[in-house]
Amino acid sequence: MRGKTGTFRKAAAVGMLILAATTVSMPVASAAEVRGRAACVSTLEKAQSLNKKALEADGHRKPRTAFGYNRKTWTAIRDAQHRDCRGVRDEREIRHRLDSVAADVKKAEEQNYYGRARKAMAYEEDVWAGIRRVLSIVTH
Repeated sequence: MRGKTGTFRKAAAVGMLILAATTVSMPVASAAEVRGRAACVSTLEKAQSLNKKALEADGHRKPRTAFGYNRKTWTAIRDAQHRDCRGVRDEREIRHRLDSVAADVKKAEEQNYYGRARKAMAYEEDVWAGIRRVLSIVTH
């Protein structure tokens, strides 16, 4: 009996050490960072939804409708950049990537303004990919 109990205690001690080692090495997020991350993700998902609607409008050759969705997408991206993503890890990289995404949205908006739906779609696809990259940074 004694041997079994001692083995169990050793196994429990090893398990506690492993648990302690993994919890110490994991970064702990502050409450502000968690709130910032959640707000950033929701704003970026909103921007992505608007971008998808712009792509669909361009696919149906409706550049004026796509222009409106691009304008709303740009506003959502700016909201994420200036308000929501503050306090999230890698904030500088996120802001830099969102700058390039916002520039692509502006180019798509410009192309749609002139009725060039096909040219705008390339920029909107870049916006989609850019938002996906930023979301992967924020959620990991």
